[in-house]
Amino acid sequence: MTASTEVAWAAGLFEAEGCIYVGTTDPRRVQRRLLLITTDEDVVERFAAAVSCGSVSRRGQTAHKQAYEWRLCHWAAQVALLDAFA
Repeated sequence: MTASTEVAWAAGLFEAEGCIYVGTTDPRRVQRRLLLITTDEDVVERFAAAVSCGSVSRRGQTAHKQAYEWRLCHWAAQVALLDAFA
């Protein structure tokens, strides 16, 4: 697959399975995260490789399966990625 095909695949996956989280525990600081959570480790690793940013980690278990999470916390990188998905 070409790089543009991989980005298109990643955009579709994020649209279907991704999450944009905005929250705060401190009223002076807003937290923004892009998240993708799945039980398919190969899918989350492919997504991370396609977008070339963020980090992958293990997350708790869901329905007796290990879950994996891709996360992007840096604002400038979030904006750049969402622009690439547009």
